[in-house]
Amino acid sequence: SPDIESKLQTYKYRQDVKLLNDADKRETAELIGTSYAVVHLPRHDADLWPVVAAMQCGTPLITCDTPSVQEYCGDCAVFAATAEPDSLGDALIRLYKDEPLRSKLSDAALEKATQYSYENTAERLWRLAEQGTL
Repeated sequence: SPDIESKLQTYKYRQDVKLLNDADKRETAELIGTSYAVVHLPRHDADLWPVVAAMQCGTPLITCDTPSVQEYCGDCAVFAATAEPDSLGDALIRLYKDEPLRSKLSDAALEKATQYSYENTAERLWRLAEQGTL
């Protein structure tokens, strides 16, 4: 947004920030896959694409403690109490200082991502269709 772009002009580490406007899937996957962590602040409960993308890349996730995100992520995320900078900063510091935690989250994310593959989703839909519950 223009507001973020204008604030970024005065940010000390602006060279380290990359804004993705209409990025293609490959660029997005490379960025997420090489990130130390993904900080996800959901705008609404259905805003879970970045969560799945981070899991598929094995990138640890820091997100807000909302019911839908908690259900989706389970044990592959660090949950910040609020979307406030102090709470998110504490979560980032925790992840940075605890490398075994980061590794555990990464492994859990890759494992959890298998639940959201196209094949798995198609199989679940097929079972529901066979049961007549669709």
